[in-house]
Amino acid sequence: MDRKPSNGTKAGCIKVRWMICIITLMMIFSLVATKVCLSLAIVAMTDPDYDELTPEEAALIPSAINLTVTDEKTNETKVIIVEQRNKNYINWTQSTNDKLLTANFLGAVLSPIPAGRISEKFGPRRLAFFLATLAGVSMLVFPAACKWSFPVAFILRLVQGFCTGCSMPCAHVLVSRWAPKYEKTLFASIMNSGGLLGALTTSPLVGALSGSTFLGGWPSVFYLIGTLQLIIAVIWLFTVYDDPESHPRISDEEKQEILENRLTNAGDSNISMPWRHVLSSAPIWALIISNFAWGWLESIISGQVPSFLDSVLDLPIEQNGLFAALPYLASIFSSNIISWISDKLRSNGKYSTSAMRKFFADIGFIGSAMCLVAATYVGKRTALIVTFIVACKAFSVAQVAGCYVMHLDISPTYAGSIVGIMETSQNIASVAMNQAAAMIVGDEPTLESWSNFFLITAGLSIFGTHYFALLGSSKLQKWDPSFKSVEQAIEDDLNGDEVTQTIYDPDIIVRDSRRNTIVSEFPPHLS
Repeated sequence: MDRKPSNGTKAGCIKVRWMICIITLMMIFSLVATKVCLSLAIVAMTDPDYDELTPEEAALIPSAINLTVTDEKTNETKVIIVEQRNKNYINWTQSTNDKLLTANFLGAVLSPIPAGRISEKFGPRRLAFFLATLAGVSMLVFPAACKWSFPVAFILRLVQGFCTGCSMPCAHVLVSRWAPKYEKTLFASIMNSGGLLGALTTSPLVGALSGSTFLGGWPSVFYLIGTLQLIIAVIWLFTVYDDPESHPRISDEEKQEILENRLTNAGDSNISMPWRHVLSSAPIWALIISNFAWGWLESIISGQVPSFLDSVLDLPIEQNGLFAALPYLASIFSSNIISWISDKLRSNGKYSTSAMRKFFADIGFIGSAMCLVAATYVGKRTALIVTFIVACKAFSVAQVAGCYVMHLDISPTYAGSIVGIMETSQNIASVAMNQAAAMIVGDEPTLESWSNFFLITAGLSIFGTHYFALLGSSKLQKWDPSFKSVEQAIEDDLNGDEVTQTIYDPDIIVRDSRRNTIVSEFPPHLS
């Protein structure tokens, strides 16, 4: 391992790795805000009364007209300018709006896997800085592009989606290099909280700015988020480094602590990705299937719950927005508490890492599925329905300690590429979920149709957690460059000699007693 000469510094009050974790949270927050803001801002951007007109027809209608008014007492004539329609309206129809909203998703689908591999080979610092800067600039010019040309606005939105899709691969490469073994779950959870905070705060901000006259109303949304993104990009460039070895201000004590308690070496990432072994690995497919199920569930909470509350409870838009935000607030706390508990249980040496990952995957899938289904069996009791929805999201994020971090155990060297595969699986699940909702719930939703849809989701969740429990494993895989031996991989997974055997440790190991070597094991290494 190539190391730079020691800088002789002593440990400070705040660990450098946690500063990097918080700044990464800010980066993810700004990129998620980029993704979320348009879905609400587009309502203020377009005039619903002009939906049936073509852009050419709408353009012929003046934004204001002059009225001549005569005062009967003084017989004076005045010309009054009456605004006929908002001058900031864009002449787009609903189908045009839908195309623009799709552009972000297309960019997010295409980017995670290549972003992960580029981050591994060249480091996440420069890549994330470039993408955040690109996203920030595109946000600043987006209002002008919307007024000028729809194709240009579509391309900018595609670019913003591409940048957003790269955030998690970059973040998880940092986790693999900066987080010690018994901190990586909490490390990843805190970073992931940036996305939850973005979803929680962006919608109220967009609503307030769009309804104001500040910088023209809705354009101010993009100016503010774009400026914030550029500021965070500059902070990122001067504070975040690819690994502890290259950081100029980290103390010797902290650097040594990280290097002694992590598996990966940044130099190993230059080795070609063994795609054949990766795609034929049983634990990898456990991650793909379980993340598909989780992506489906998360998409329901973020995309369908407002519609569910509206159709079942017929709530005012203000209340609907508040209740839709509560699950994110609860999940920020539950995610980090669960992750801290997971790391604590592993560091105590009482439970294996595989057992902890599968246990919290069960909590996430089964707990959230039960709450989601229960929400359709309490009639129209607002308090109970909202409670079950909030609990559903709070349980769901237990996956941050379950199927969403196991790739850091099985292959820290290729953490970016594998999380890219997982993110792609989640994005595909989101599309499939929306199509299923359109078919099952339909245009005239009822409590019964929602119940049927949620039951199907519960079934998918149960399948996902069982598949994960059967083939999932936190043992370092043989195709990862940091792999030394089967015995070492098993020892690392067990977290100590006094580990408690659980139902989540069904491994079957055949050992040659004469040579003291492992002959075979289950789950298998299919490659």
